[in-house]
Amino acid sequence: MNAEVGKYCISGLSILLTLLFLLMSCSGEGGDDEVLDPPFSAYSSLELEVLNLVNDHRNSLGLVELQRLEEISFQAKLHSNHMAGANEVCHHDFGSRLKILKEQVGARSMGENVGYGYRTSEAILKAWLNSPNHRNIIESENTHFGVSATSAEGKMYVTLIFIRK
Repeated sequence: MNAEVGKYCISGLSILLTLLFLLMSCSGEGGDDEVLDPPFSAYSSLELEVLNLVNDHRNSLGLVELQRLEEISFQAKLHSNHMAGANEVCHHDFGSRLKILKEQVGARSMGENVGYGYRTSEAILKAWLNSPNHRNIIESENTHFGVSATSAEGKMYVTLIFIRK
Protein backbone atom coordinates (compact mmCIF):
# COMPACT_ATOMS: atom_id res chain seq x y z
CA MET A 1 0.00 0.00 0.00
CA ASN A 2 1.45 3.35 -0.90
CA ALA A 3 1.65 6.24 1.59
CA GLU A 4 -1.20 8.22 -0.04
CA VAL A 5 -3.71 5.32 0.17
CA GLY A 6 -2.61 4.52 3.74
CA LYS A 7 -3.26 8.13 4.76
CA TYR A 8 -6.86 7.90 3.49
CA CYS A 9 -7.44 4.53 5.21
CA ILE A 10 -6.26 5.90 8.54
CA SER A 11 -8.36 9.05 8.07
CA GLY A 12 -11.44 6.96 7.25
CA LEU A 13 -10.80 4.73 10.24
CA SER A 14 -10.49 7.70 12.58
CA ILE A 15 -13.79 9.12 11.27
CA LEU A 16 -15.48 5.74 11.79
CA LEU A 17 -14.10 5.44 15.33
CA THR A 18 -15.20 9.01 16.14
CA LEU A 19 -18.73 8.30 14.88
CA LEU A 20 -18.86 5.05 16.86
CA PHE A 21 -17.72 6.87 20.01
CA LEU A 22 -20.36 9.57 19.54
CA LEU A 23 -23.14 7.03 19.01
CA MET A 24 -22.17 5.06 22.09
CA SER A 25 -21.77 8.12 24.30
CA CYS A 26 -25.23 9.43 23.37
CA SER A 27 -27.15 6.25 24.14
CA GLY A 28 -28.83 5.91 27.52
CA GLU A 29 -27.97 3.14 29.90
CA GLY A 30 -30.47 0.38 30.43
CA GLY A 31 -32.83 1.64 27.70
CA ASP A 32 -35.04 3.47 30.21
CA ASP A 33 -37.12 5.59 27.84
CA GLU A 34 -39.06 7.20 30.69
CA VAL A 35 -36.18 9.49 31.62
CA LEU A 36 -36.25 11.08 28.18
CA ASP A 37 -38.21 14.27 27.81
CA PRO A 38 -39.15 14.86 24.19
CA PRO A 39 -41.57 17.67 23.54
CA PHE A 40 -45.24 16.76 23.83
CA SER A 41 -47.20 19.44 22.07
CA ALA A 42 -49.57 17.58 19.75
CA TYR A 43 -52.73 17.10 21.78
CA SER A 44 -55.71 15.36 20.22
CA SER A 45 -59.08 17.07 20.35
CA LEU A 46 -60.24 14.52 22.95
CA GLU A 47 -57.21 15.25 25.16
CA LEU A 48 -57.77 19.01 24.94
CA GLU A 49 -61.47 18.53 25.74
CA VAL A 50 -60.61 16.49 28.85
CA LEU A 51 -58.24 19.19 30.08
CA ASN A 52 -60.80 21.92 29.41
CA LEU A 53 -63.63 19.97 31.07
CA VAL A 54 -61.51 19.38 34.17
CA ASN A 55 -60.76 23.10 34.43
CA ASP A 56 -64.42 23.95 33.77
CA HIS A 57 -65.41 21.64 36.64
CA ARG A 58 -62.79 23.14 38.93
CA ASN A 59 -63.91 26.68 38.00
CA SER A 60 -67.52 25.79 38.85
CA LEU A 61 -66.32 24.94 42.37
CA GLY A 62 -64.20 28.07 42.72
CA LEU A 63 -60.95 26.08 42.50
CA VAL A 64 -57.78 27.30 40.83
CA GLU A 65 -57.45 26.44 37.15
CA LEU A 66 -54.67 23.96 36.43
CA GLN A 67 -51.81 24.69 34.04
CA ARG A 68 -50.87 22.15 31.39
CA LEU A 69 -47.29 20.83 31.40
CA GLU A 70 -45.86 18.87 28.48
CA GLU A 71 -43.59 16.83 30.77
CA ILE A 72 -46.67 15.53 32.59
CA SER A 73 -48.44 14.73 29.32
CA PHE A 74 -45.35 12.84 28.15
CA GLN A 75 -45.46 10.66 31.28
CA ALA A 76 -49.21 10.19 30.75
CA LYS A 77 -48.51 9.11 27.16
CA LEU A 78 -45.98 6.52 28.28
CA HIS A 79 -48.52 5.12 30.73
CA SER A 80 -51.46 5.13 28.28
CA ASN A 81 -49.26 3.29 25.79
CA HIS A 82 -48.32 0.78 28.50
CA MET A 83 -51.97 0.14 29.37
CA ALA A 84 -52.92 -0.24 25.70
CA GLY A 85 -50.04 -2.66 25.11
CA ALA A 86 -50.93 -4.73 28.18
CA ASN A 87 -54.68 -4.46 27.45
CA GLU A 88 -55.37 -3.47 31.05
CA VAL A 89 -56.15 -0.43 33.15
CA CYS A 90 -53.56 -0.03 35.88
CA HIS A 91 -51.31 2.29 37.83
CA HIS A 92 -48.13 0.27 37.24
CA ASP A 93 -44.94 2.28 37.86
CA PHE A 94 -46.79 5.16 39.54
CA GLY A 95 -43.77 5.73 41.79
CA SER A 96 -41.45 5.98 38.79
CA ARG A 97 -43.62 8.64 37.17
CA LEU A 98 -43.73 10.58 40.44
CA LYS A 99 -39.94 10.38 40.80
CA ILE A 100 -39.39 11.59 37.24
CA LEU A 101 -41.82 14.49 37.66
CA LYS A 102 -40.20 15.46 40.97
CA GLU A 103 -36.84 15.62 39.22
CA GLN A 104 -38.04 17.27 35.99
CA VAL A 105 -40.57 19.83 37.15
CA GLY A 106 -40.39 19.95 40.94
CA ALA A 107 -43.59 18.03 41.69
CA ARG A 108 -44.26 17.75 45.43
CA SER A 109 -47.20 15.37 45.02
CA MET A 110 -49.01 13.57 42.23
CA GLY A 111 -52.42 12.07 41.53
CA GLU A 112 -53.42 9.93 38.59
CA ASN A 113 -56.75 8.99 37.02
CA VAL A 114 -56.90 6.27 34.38
CA GLY A 115 -59.73 4.82 32.36
CA TYR A 116 -60.61 2.99 29.18
CA GLY A 117 -63.46 2.30 26.84
CA TYR A 118 -64.99 5.79 26.85
CA ARG A 119 -65.67 7.43 23.50
CA THR A 120 -66.07 11.05 24.57
CA SER A 121 -64.34 13.44 26.93
CA GLU A 122 -67.68 14.04 28.68
CA ALA A 123 -68.11 10.32 29.39
CA ILE A 124 -64.57 10.08 30.77
CA LEU A 125 -65.03 13.04 33.11
CA LYS A 126 -68.49 11.88 34.22
CA ALA A 127 -67.10 8.46 35.18
CA TRP A 128 -64.27 10.03 37.18
CA LEU A 129 -66.60 12.46 38.93
CA ASN A 130 -68.92 9.58 39.88
CA SER A 131 -66.02 7.89 41.68
CA PRO A 132 -65.16 9.52 45.04
CA ASN A 133 -61.43 8.71 44.75
CA HIS A 134 -61.15 10.03 41.19
CA ARG A 135 -63.23 13.10 42.02
CA ASN A 136 -60.96 13.84 44.98
CA ILE A 137 -57.91 13.82 42.73
CA ILE A 138 -59.60 16.17 40.24
CA GLU A 139 -60.66 18.56 43.01
CA SER A 140 -57.40 18.43 45.02
CA GLU A 141 -55.02 21.37 45.50
CA ASN A 142 -52.99 20.61 42.40
CA THR A 143 -51.29 23.19 40.22
CA HIS A 144 -50.53 21.43 36.93
CA PHE A 145 -51.77 18.53 34.87
CA GLY A 146 -51.24 16.53 31.68
CA VAL A 147 -53.20 13.97 29.73
CA SER A 148 -52.84 11.30 27.09
CA ALA A 149 -55.38 9.16 25.28
CA THR A 150 -54.24 6.13 23.26
CA SER A 151 -56.50 3.99 21.13
CA ALA A 152 -55.84 0.26 20.77
CA GLU A 153 -58.13 -2.43 19.38
CA GLY A 154 -61.11 -0.09 19.46
CA LYS A 155 -60.59 0.91 23.11
CA MET A 156 -59.45 4.32 24.31
CA TYR A 157 -56.96 4.26 27.23
CA VAL A 158 -56.69 7.57 29.06
CA THR A 159 -54.21 8.75 31.70
CA LEU A 160 -54.71 12.09 33.46
CA ILE A 161 -51.89 13.09 35.82
CA PHE A 162 -52.06 15.95 38.32
CA ILE A 163 -49.18 17.42 40.30
CA ARG A 164 -48.70 20.05 42.94
CA LYS A 165 -45.56 22.17 42.76
